[in-house]
Order: sequence, then C-alpha cells, then structure tokens
Amino acid sequence: MEKSKKLNLIGLALLLSATVVWGTSFFILKATISEVPAFYVISIRFLVATAGLSLIFIKKIKAMDKTTFFKGC
Repeated sequence: MEKSKKLNLIGLALLLSATVVWGTSFFILKATISEVPAFYVISIRFLVATAGLSLIFIKKIKAMDKTTFFKGC
C-alpha cells in the first residue's frame, strides 16, 4: 500500500474516532448536568484541560519567569 494512501486511511480513522468521542460527549454532558450543577462540570473540564496541557508543555512552563507565569494565570 502506498504511504500516502496509508496516511489518508489513518487520518480518516482518527477523524472518525474524534467525531464519535465528541458526539457521545453531548449525551454524557446532558446526563451529567441534570445531576451536577453546570459550574462544577465546567470547572472540572477546565481543570482536566489545564492539567493535560501542563504535562505537555512542562518544559516551557519551567522556562518562564514568575512574573509571566502569574500574569498568564
């Protein structure tokens, strides 16, 4: 199989999986908001996103000075 065709299939599979995850999150979020206040759900989502991005960009965060870090927060 050609390399470009293989990459195209991988891209389509990743796009499909992202669409499935994104689409099912609506049902999960709807059920969650009926049980938990929306503020808590949004807070948890942002905390998880912050933790994930902090792990990805840990080197850049360590390279920042304190002033830049606190102004960014």
